Amino acid sequence: MKKGIYTLPNLFTFTNMLCGFLSLACVVKDKYNFAALLILLGMVFDFLDGYLSWRLDKESEFGKRLDSFADLITFGIAPVILIFAASFKSYGFVYKFSLLIYFIAISYRLIRYSLKSNNNIFQGLPATFSGGFIAFIFLCFPSFFTKPWSFLFFVMLAFLSISSIPYKKIVVKKNSTALLILLILIILYLVFKEYLILSLFVLYLLSGFVNV
Repeated sequence: MKKGIYTLPNLFTFTNMLCGFLSLACVVKDKYNFAALLILLGMVFDFLDGYLSWRLDKESEFGKRLDSFADLITFGIAPVILIFAASFKSYGFVYKFSLLIYFIAISYRLIRYSLKSNNNIFQGLPATFSGGFIAFIFLCFPSFFTKPWSFLFFVMLAFLSISSIPYKKIVVKKNSTALLILLILIILYLVFKEYLILSLFVLYLLSGFVNV
């Protein structure tokens, strides 16, 4: 029974990986919005994987490496292929090279995490955040990626990913304060929708500089 409980986080990791694979399949079928949604869904399963590992106080070496591999597919490969394929492939060498830089940085970030990690902080911007941010921008502000200078967005994410800037892990604890915050966020979302989520992405991105 114990073994079954401890493998539960890995099931969520495999589901995260499946989201990445299905996202790539959607790109092949030119269903770009579905591809972006699957990347965001992968974020949910990645969060659940981490949450269960924390609640069960059980993180195996196998689980850590599996998580890194799943994240590489869902938040490394899938976003790059999505942006490249979704009618933006006509851009020049610099734009395409920035996507390559992003992928290399995410790969490095995940390898570093699998070898060494802190229980309280992430060293560098998490790959889950970077991939999810790209998918969110694609869904809600698609014209952003039509700008010639938008390649700087990928360069920025790449730099923050391989940096030593500390980012706190988001841990949801069972208490009334967390539930109150969740309720407030739901209300704000109903009013402001995508702008609220955009602000949350930006705030977390900037939070690493506060911790330096």
